[in-house]
Amino acid sequence: MKLIFEENKARYGKRRIKAELNNRDYKIGLKKVRRLMKKFNLKTICSRRKYKS
Repeated sequence: MKLIFEENKARYGKRRIKAELNNRDYKIGLKKVRRLMKKFNLKTICSRRKYKS
């Protein structure tokens, strides 16, 4: 999981990591991914949306 996170430069969140793990034949739930991300202190980079008026 750390490898997937680091390969994608902290841009993958819990849903994408779960999908990638399932593609690699690791069956894991979304809550488990969220717990492990919190345990390993993996935080995604959040970009701000541009303001349009």
